[in-house]
Amino acid sequence: MNHIRSRFCNQPMPARLRFNIGSVLMACLFSVILSLVAGTQTAEAQEKPAVDQQAAARNAIQVQLHGPIDRSLLEVFACKFQQAVDANPDVILVHIDSPGGEVDASLKMASLIMETEGIQTVAWIERDAISAAAFVSLACDVIAMRPGAHIGDAGMITMDSSGQFRHVPEKLNSLIPKVLTIAKANGRPVALVEKMSSKDMLVYHAQHKEDGTLRYISDKEYKLMDDADQWELGKPLPDAEKDRFLFVSGQRAVELGLADYVAVNEASLANQLNLKTPIVKNDTQTMDYVIPILNSRFMAVVLIMVGLIALLFELSAPGMSVGGIISISCFGLFFWSRFLGGTAGWLEVTLFGLGVICVLLEIFVVPGFGVAGISGMLLMFAGLLLASQRFTIPETREQVMSMGGDALTIFGGFTGFFIALIAISKYIGSIPGLSRLTLAPPTLNAAQATAIPTNDVPGWQVIAVGDTGKAVSPLRPSGKIQFNDQFVDVVSDGDFIDQGTNVKVVNKQGSHVVVRRA
Repeated sequence: MNHIRSRFCNQPMPARLRFNIGSVLMACLFSVILSLVAGTQTAEAQEKPAVDQQAAARNAIQVQLHGPIDRSLLEVFACKFQQAVDANPDVILVHIDSPGGEVDASLKMASLIMETEGIQTVAWIERDAISAAAFVSLACDVIAMRPGAHIGDAGMITMDSSGQFRHVPEKLNSLIPKVLTIAKANGRPVALVEKMSSKDMLVYHAQHKEDGTLRYISDKEYKLMDDADQWELGKPLPDAEKDRFLFVSGQRAVELGLADYVAVNEASLANQLNLKTPIVKNDTQTMDYVIPILNSRFMAVVLIMVGLIALLFELSAPGMSVGGIISISCFGLFFWSRFLGGTAGWLEVTLFGLGVICVLLEIFVVPGFGVAGISGMLLMFAGLLLASQRFTIPETREQVMSMGGDALTIFGGFTGFFIALIAISKYIGSIPGLSRLTLAPPTLNAAQATAIPTNDVPGWQVIAVGDTGKAVSPLRPSGKIQFNDQFVDVVSDGDFIDQGTNVKVVNKQGSHVVVRRA
């Protein structure tokens, strides 16, 4: 072996071999240089992602959904959510902590979220999203939960004749199809979502026999499947047993595919979703809870009725009086609350103002009550109606129903005004304080009455309560009576009185004379 090695080492190296070794050495040297350059570039590249990641961090706005869900909370949430949408962030973070509540209000919240385009919506559940609140969570593109948070238990309940709450039977639960539509739209396991609202079913973890696809299938769904023989059912999920609604924690929700992330706190969530911190919070204030009260239908009826009555008092008195201040305050509160609620704009105020102008023209300029007065009332009604809704022309059945409810509310305000007008007009002259809001008719003193011939004095001035006369026309209920040599316009107290019947004055307020059969 040594001999062979010595012979090999002592032989002169061929030229080709010397050339090949040189090439290898040059290649190695070039590789070292290239490696050093690449290493430098790699180091730079490793520093860039952090800069790029920071530059690519997304803007987010957080909106709260805390407490029981009802119409008032819906108004607050809708306003805050719309403000967040108008700010056009990359992400809207819906911070949910709610035990549920009214189903209709929660579904409207879900619709608001699902109709959002170009903005990712994230449900951040720190504690509970139970019952109706779970539906709002399912409407978001992404669901993130703390490990100990909970979601589910969404069975619909109602009150029976004895005053006890009970769960609505599955076959009568009209909520399930709507919830399943929300789940399908966002790729959530439909069987598990249905199990949140239906306890009379089992859910299995199934695998397709040919392609190995995994999915959750309920026993009810399995019976209706055409390819049921192609699926192999495993054991029922322990979370989805019969006689119980699905109710799981954050970690389990991620394992089942109901949620996407588990985060111990908001900072961890921001890191996982690449959000800029601190996250902008569009928190609710005290005024946010006052606005829904003013926007309620009861308050709408009260504000419209009182505002119209005060406006009538203002028109019956010269100059600016208490009636005008009250009317402006009522309608100001009505439109201001709807401005802040996001349902009103200057168009609605303009329509209402034009309506008031038309009514004033009808009263002070155009005799009688015709086109101007009717147009004015319609414009006022249209302004109030449009200020109560988020759309101009209804496009869906829910919008039609909502518009009908708002129209009835405003009509109720006008009806209350007319009823109050009839009641007040009979007694306003005798009510302390209110009598100052009306103009008293001119009266003659004794000297003036003596100086003016009797036939030149209006009959209502010389007639008094207790005087009698004769009806010279049928009273239906208004007509004329003859009192001595004068004719007086009167109104009966409700009964029809034939011509020629003797009548007696029972009440008098200015020129308004009320009579009944003598």
